[in-house]
Amino acid sequence: MGGKFLLMTATLPVFIKREIEKRINDKFEECNIYEKEKEKFLSTSKHFLKLHYVSNDSVKGNPDYSIPEYILAEVIERAKSGKRVLVIMNTISQVQKVYQDLIKVGKDFLEEHKNIWLLHSNYTLADRKRIENDVIQKEFGNPKPENENIGKILVATQIIEASLDIDADIIYTEIAPIDSLIQRMGRIMRRKRADSCYVYSDQNPNVNILVFKKGFESGNGYVYDKDLIILTLKILNDKAQKIHQIDYKKWLSSTYSKRIDIAINADAKIDKKNECLLICLDPFKINEYEKFQLIEKFYDLPEESDYLKKFYKTLDVLDAGYMSDKKSEAQRIFREINNIQIIPDGKNQVNKEELVKAVVDFFKNNNTNKGLYTRFKNEVLSKFVVNIPYNKVKSVLLKWAEAYEQIKIELEDKGLNNEDINRIETYLRGIYILPVSYSKIGLETKNSNNEKYVVL
Repeated sequence: MGGKFLLMTATLPVFIKREIEKRINDKFEECNIYEKEKEKFLSTSKHFLKLHYVSNDSVKGNPDYSIPEYILAEVIERAKSGKRVLVIMNTISQVQKVYQDLIKVGKDFLEEHKNIWLLHSNYTLADRKRIENDVIQKEFGNPKPENENIGKILVATQIIEASLDIDADIIYTEIAPIDSLIQRMGRIMRRKRADSCYVYSDQNPNVNILVFKKGFESGNGYVYDKDLIILTLKILNDKAQKIHQIDYKKWLSSTYSKRIDIAINADAKIDKKNECLLICLDPFKINEYEKFQLIEKFYDLPEESDYLKKFYKTLDVLDAGYMSDKKSEAQRIFREINNIQIIPDGKNQVNKEELVKAVVDFFKNNNTNKGLYTRFKNEVLSKFVVNIPYNKVKSVLLKWAEAYEQIKIELEDKGLNNEDINRIETYLRGIYILPVSYSKIGLETKNSNNEKYVVL
């Protein structure tokens, strides 16, 4: 249509760039700041990395993804020294648990200063805005003031990777693909300060990456493609300095031919069930140009990788323009990424009566129809609704009616006219009231009867 767009990112995979070029041909223009200002990036080293291998066997034989107390204690001690500490885990249930465990371990310090916060996507819009404004903007804003001396802890999921302009000193992050790790590192030492990266070393790293020996990450490979995690560990093991010497595409291809996870060096071991990949890795410093090299190497994947297969399959569906023979596949892909809105109605959460009151008060106090739905979303729905992936709740949705069906009887005799009733039915369409708990840690996995409805 003759329009233009700007794509700006620190982590652009090569194969995606090729697909963009292919579609817009000679109109593609690239400005690679890493190459343009290479010398500056080579001389800038803000991050010292260390991998922590976490033993997570359990008595029942299932992996235990709890963070060991010695690491929790280390987080608390670094906060006590006046540092801003960022803790990022890959799943919501995991960040909720880490948040609660940290409060137990550092109870006295954290209760005295009220300086630990939790952020993830399973909050109501109103609560999430409040947390982002009160915590992100005020407590972790960029740049960190030079005279700040009370430490702080923010526990979050990967939503912290984009859009939020925060500045912390130290990060403890669960393993993730290289590009995600680099985005997370970008929240550490945003600006050079008096206590800058040069005070960090192999004894005092500011980037700590947690790898569970059983399953790598707490999502059991569900959150991120396992190939990408294995390749990330391999590249990190090479300490970035020699990545140009290794054909990672060939290396990763060999994992398919052997049908096992390849040991990374002579000291590495694989358990009998091929569940565990141990890597010997000394802490190392990485400069900003090396990060760019990591991305270039990382996404040069073999065609047979599951990640690329899924990418091109999805691209094929999109290119087909939702043709009839691709319709079911397109719907499946859409369901995987689609969010659904739910209203928690369990322990510690607003009940249906409060929802009815808020809806009725809104329409009774409405003096104009201008921007009515937008105002309804901002003034009512934002206080009650939580967005959650469809796949997380699809198994229980059939048991429960949409929100309007559950409250329509309560709306009777409230003095609303038919036009308002019809609007309410339309505005609540596709929103479900489910018996799940909601508290200060967000949407929980159990309701007041301790029955599991939602798996996060």
